Amino acid sequence: MSFSSYHIDVEVHDIDCEIIAFRSALEDCNLTDLGFRGLWFTWERGRVSSTNIRERLNRGVATLSWLDLFPRFQVKHLTHSFFDYCPILLDTMGAGRIDYRNNSNSFRFEAKWCLESSLEELVRGWWDESVGSIPNKLDFLGHKMKVWSKSRNRDEKKKWVCLEERLNYLYKQDISDDILVEIAEVQLGLNLEADKE
Repeated sequence: MSFSSYHIDVEVHDIDCEIIAFRSALEDCNLTDLGFRGLWFTWERGRVSSTNIRERLNRGVATLSWLDLFPRFQVKHLTHSFFDYCPILLDTMGAGRIDYRNNSNSFRFEAKWCLESSLEELVRGWWDESVGSIPNKLDFLGHKMKVWSKSRNRDEKKKWVCLEERLNYLYKQDISDDILVEIAEVQLGLNLEADKE
């Protein structure tokens, strides 16, 4: 046996010991794997087909008492990240989620609106359109911004869905250098959308 094969055997033995210790820790703590939705892997390395590796390295785990507290939970492997690892979203509300951003009775200014170059001009135009006292003008402005925001949110949602659908399609294709380049481009687009949020 050469030195290099001995070194590899030791590394494999060390990894096996770590896996056994990890499984033992899960059993000792009565932790259950929560499963997932989305891509089967959580880690990817290599932007050319000859070096591309995909693995499921990360998992959501919980106790049975936690599962009783959050029966509608969902674990989702997200498709976008600046890193080798896909983010994992643990949603404790699952299908019972309430989106407070869509509450029509409240107005909240969102910081991401400042990224829109046209917003300042729109606000000036709406302010000039409005009549009456300052509170009336502010109410009018708030109404206009809500309508504008709803339209923007619809457009952003469509863009996000299109990017995710494209990424999911690409992940189902045979790995090639061109596919991996397009995956990186679509992930970048999703990252930019996520940064806005």
